[in-house]
Amino acid sequence: MADNVSAVWERALALLKENTNQQTYKTWFEPMRFIEEGDSAIVLGAPNEFFKNWVAEHYSDIIINSLEQASGKKPSLKFVIIPQGEGAKEDGGEAATEEPKKHIFPFLFKKPLPGEESRLNAKYTFDSFVIGPSNRFSH
Repeated sequence: MADNVSAVWERALALLKENTNQQTYKTWFEPMRFIEEGDSAIVLGAPNEFFKNWVAEHYSDIIINSLEQASGKKPSLKFVIIPQGEGAKEDGGEAATEEPKKHIFPFLFKKPLPGEESRLNAKYTFDSFVIGPSNRFSH
């Protein structure tokens, strides 16, 4: 039965892709995962709490309509949070692996080696802060 509902979710995704713009689809629908068909609802997984709340508030109706068109019956939805890398299957059937995040400014995250002094300019400290008209508000 879950395979049947999973196929319905895939058809619903295709309908969502046709009925929304590409950016909306990639941002909000592509990351969603079918989890299971519960007793009273289809359970969809979201990557985090914000995502879950946003989709539930803004896109529940369009998701329900797409599921209704795909299956012929009107389902109810339930959203849960799935941790990154869990429950997400890619086309190859293996769990998706997340690449390590690359920082935009890697030098900001490099810690000084033992014995190495800070890379901050010593003349810009709070001890040498001069209060003037341009910075009085910040002091």
